[in-house]
Amino acid sequence: MVAGHFINGGPLDILSVDNNTSGTNNADMFIGNGQGGGTLQSSFSLGGLASVTGIAAADFDGDGNEDFVITGVIYGVYCFAPVLGTGKGTFGGPTLNAIGSNPVAAAVGSFGTKGYPDIIVADSGANQATIFENNSQGYFFPEGQANTGTTPIALVTADFNGDGFTDAAVLNSGSDNITISAAGMLTITDNATGSPQTVALSGTGSSVALSSSTQASR
Repeated sequence: MVAGHFINGGPLDILSVDNNTSGTNNADMFIGNGQGGGTLQSSFSLGGLASVTGIAAADFDGDGNEDFVITGVIYGVYCFAPVLGTGKGTFGGPTLNAIGSNPVAAAVGSFGTKGYPDIIVADSGANQATIFENNSQGYFFPEGQANTGTTPIALVTADFNGDGFTDAAVLNSGSDNITISAAGMLTITDNATGSPQTVALSGTGSSVALSSSTQASR
């Protein structure tokens, strides 16, 4: 599920996607009214993608319309798929890009100096994260890849260390830790600085102890 301005000039909307193993996965959009309510629109097809797990939103092609990206599988091929928006609450078909062995999460961030929203995908089958660089027209090309912990299941992007560059944090369920990249884990030549850090998690509920240790240089 992701929030975005999928209708230009309107308040925030909410987009959700199905997650089942058939090829009938759909998306549903809740059009916000700016007052905490809104209208649920009719479902629309995700082009035969199954097992859709990851979703993130941004304006990928610079036309002023909010787009989104999903991860899933089609005909046995794992992929991520940008879907371009019209700014009117409707979308084109997904553009399929093959990747890895089980992409489960996607996030958006500008990892280079060009300023376009790039896509980062976590692959739980390969225990890797990959950045795909945006060419400014909504097409993406692999730019960097690195190992994560075991079985990554979620990721988030932000400038964690205040250096002005986008970083990434990956949650690993198999190794019970978080891999934090200070804009260097994925060898992005524009701004590769720092080394990733692993934060080991212990405890349950609201009592979670964090202990940090440096891991894996670029």
